[in-house]
Amino acid sequence: MTTPAVRSIESLMYTPPGGSLTTIPFTTSSEALEQEVGQQGIPIGAPIATQYQVNFGSVAHPTYVRVVNNTDQRLDLQIGADDAPDCGLAPGGSLKIEMPVPASANDIPGIWYKTSAEVTVEQRVACYVFGDPHVED
Repeated sequence: MTTPAVRSIESLMYTPPGGSLTTIPFTTSSEALEQEVGQQGIPIGAPIATQYQVNFGSVAHPTYVRVVNNTDQRLDLQIGADDAPDCGLAPGGSLKIEMPVPASANDIPGIWYKTSAEVTVEQRVACYVFGDPHVED
């Protein structure tokens, strides 16, 4: 058995009506042996609504993707092939998608982001992509 390379240990904190603060810990993992980690630049002068694709690199079957908005503007994120943005990502925010079942039916589709304003200083988006190399096509 392979030890997962990506392990998320998180907790959900909430206060139910009439109750006290409750914490529910949970752990998710993804057997992630291939990886593509890096920063993608957005050059000075890029106009509003310029679209960039998250680089999956050599990861053929991504099961974990995290996008971190290190820019000073909101980015519109699109997951999959449709043209409509699925969500906005505020400056300093991040989005994590994890599909821990290593089957090609659960691969994360392409992810794109668009600028929401003209870029006046160089910006960066951090991308972490992991995938299982054992998935058969």
